[in-house]
Amino acid sequence: MCKIANNDTITTFGEKIRFFRNRARMSQMDIEVEADIAYGTVSKIERNLIDPTKETIHKIAIALNLSGKEIADLFDINLYSKDSPQNEND
Repeated sequence: MCKIANNDTITTFGEKIRFFRNRARMSQMDIEVEADIAYGTVSKIERNLIDPTKETIHKIAIALNLSGKEIADLFDINLYSKDSPQNEND
């Protein structure tokens, strides 16, 4: 699960993409050009109208310069076990 500064939880894949895009201060078109994906794709993803392919997700992650942990957060994958001494905010 992805949390933002005010501790709100972002739950949908589209909301997470929007959060990371806004954090990067990129427009939807910026990402589409950088990732070489069709016009309107990011809008549809952010509104949860389409399920992007793995290839599209990979291209968007690169365009947004996401870390491995942030990519895992997109899919609600916890990279650390509960017993791990790793900080969840790393």
